[in-house]
Amino acid sequence: MDNILNFPGVTIPEDVDYDTVGPEVGVDDVLEGAKGNGLQDVTLLGRNSEGQLYFASTNGSASKILYDLESAKYIIMNATFMITED
Repeated sequence: MDNILNFPGVTIPEDVDYDTVGPEVGVDDVLEGAKGNGLQDVTLLGRNSEGQLYFASTNGSASKILYDLESAKYIIMNATFMITED
């Protein structure tokens, strides 16, 4: 059992607002910001006014798209905890 590492866990503050990772920004502003960033690949995920999911990607590789989505998830989760650590 010498290959088992002790993980002490993480203490999450009680006042964490999991729904807020930054200010709300308009769709047009987000798209314009993306255009000016010199992006090579884009994965777009959103909802229309009826709540239906819209998904599009410039990348044809499912594994690369999934990697991008998981990377975004990681950033969102870390942003939530970084905001509450102050």
